[in-house]
Amino acid sequence: MAVGRSRSSVRSASRWLGLAVMAGLLLVGCGKHYWGKPGAGPADFQRESAECARENAVQMSANKDYGIVIADLYKACLKTRGWQRAQQFEPPPAGWFRGIEEDGLMRLEAPPPVSGPAPQPVRQHPAASQPAAPPPPPPGTPPPAPVPQQPAPPPTEPPPPR
Repeated sequence: MAVGRSRSSVRSASRWLGLAVMAGLLLVGCGKHYWGKPGAGPADFQRESAECARENAVQMSANKDYGIVIADLYKACLKTRGWQRAQQFEPPPAGWFRGIEEDGLMRLEAPPPVSGPAPQPVRQHPAASQPAAPPPPPPGTPPPAPVPQQPAPPPTEPPPPR
């Protein structure tokens, strides 16, 4: 009878060990993946995440509002920009942001507008369109000879009336 008891206690210990392993696996899988970067805020993540999504989208719509984002390329892009991906429990700590986790059709944000004023056409001052005067001659150069004036043609008389 002692042998029967030891078998049941081994079974009981095996069950508890199995349950502990299962609980540990469940706890590990509970958190979601988030992105963090020291010193970065929500606007930084939003901007860089949108840029990486746009850069790694294929089969975009004609107006480039939608595209299929390749998640592995998107994640590699964020990593090259200094972002770290880690699993966090809900709610995530401050400074951690949710990104794209799987391939799929996404609405792509438009690129940010170029900062600064729009380029303006160059307008020339009317005097700038006139030819510039020639530079003065070097010292000791004789003055240029005067250009002879041609006489003006004589005025023509109107034909006599008929």
